[in-house]
Amino acid sequence: MNRISYISKKAYTVLQDDPVSSVKEFFDKNKPVNAVVVVQGSKILGLVMNIHMNFCLSQRYGFSLFINKPVCAIMDKSPMIVCHDESIEDVASKAMKRESNRIYDHIIVVKNGHLNGIVSVKTILNFLVKSQRERTNILERYATMLEREDTDKKKAIQGLKASKMEAIGRLAGGVAHDLNNILSGIINYPELMMMELPENSNLIKPLKIIQASGERAAAVVQDLLTFSRRGRVNKDMLNLNSIVWQCIYSPEFFRLKLEFPLIRIKNELEPQLMVIEGSCTHLNKLIVNLVNNSAEAIEGPGKIIIKTFNQCFDNRYHKLSHLNSLPGDDSVRQGEYVGLSVSDNGPGISKDDMDKIFEPFYTNKKIDRDGQGLGMAVVWGTVKELGGYIDVSSKPGNGTVVTIFFPAKKRTLELVPNVCLLENRKSQ
Repeated sequence: MNRISYISKKAYTVLQDDPVSSVKEFFDKNKPVNAVVVVQGSKILGLVMNIHMNFCLSQRYGFSLFINKPVCAIMDKSPMIVCHDESIEDVASKAMKRESNRIYDHIIVVKNGHLNGIVSVKTILNFLVKSQRERTNILERYATMLEREDTDKKKAIQGLKASKMEAIGRLAGGVAHDLNNILSGIINYPELMMMELPENSNLIKPLKIIQASGERAAAVVQDLLTFSRRGRVNKDMLNLNSIVWQCIYSPEFFRLKLEFPLIRIKNELEPQLMVIEGSCTHLNKLIVNLVNNSAEAIEGPGKIIIKTFNQCFDNRYHKLSHLNSLPGDDSVRQGEYVGLSVSDNGPGISKDDMDKIFEPFYTNKKIDRDGQGLGMAVVWGTVKELGGYIDVSSKPGNGTVVTIFFPAKKRTLELVPNVCLLENRKSQ
């Protein structure tokens, strides 16, 4: 289909001794024919083009002078001749490289040395333009198809992730509620027993260990309830900066600094932060979990930055910049948001781990480290409960940034009292 013979047409022939008048009459009667080949037997002698013949007759030689002359007197004796199996592109290239004083309006096509057809340069160029246009359209359609398939694949994966997380959440919530009923006895009965025992009883210590273990188990159950979004969440109007300050002065952060003395924790808080609606307890745990994950990922000296900021998304849907958005969500609706980011300069997260970071009980911590793999699952449950969005940006060797967007309720310039108290305590 790419050969020149594909677009060549039947070639009409005349003899070299035929008068010019007969050739002109042939052109006048056959308007679609623009050129004829001059032959002698099977030998090709030249080419006569209608436009060239009329030019010769009317301007160069005069009609009456040449009308009865043989056609060989005005024919092109060195026409461009190509083989039938040459590509159209190669023929076009040869035509473009022709001598500047020659105009190959038509090209003769031969097969095994015999006349096969004729093709105009205009036909060749039109074919190439059309082919290029069709090739471009095919490439565009193919690119669109790939993009659509990629989008459908991403949506299917996100749908599977969301369904998986919801199924695990329902399972975790059901188990957590059953465990709550069991743990109430483990936590409360040791307290009742210790009230009946003398202070120097040998049973007090093991009872306290039982009670402490029950409380730790209850904390895990609470994490499961948070992840499953079936816990009791009391929402209040909050300034996220106050939650950050409470975390910084919390016992959890104090223990974190003792365990990782080479890690510096900095904060960059927007002083005029908008208000959000949420649970102080759940947000506190969310920040502690994120900072704890960053600290445990860093080996040796490092830095963790907690940042808050106001964010406005003007577009109807704002695509998150990375592929690791909350399962089931890949865009943020327009509106005002309060942003929270926790970044570190640790080793980053591998692609294999990135797809699993929100799954409960998944962890890549060392064996000697404490943790049930619920940290990011709790973060996921909290963000989902508050109608927010989460984005994770990480490359191996370049650290990790976890960014969360909470819907803002209203603007405020007031400092939450807790922040003032904490800042006063810091200054003392």
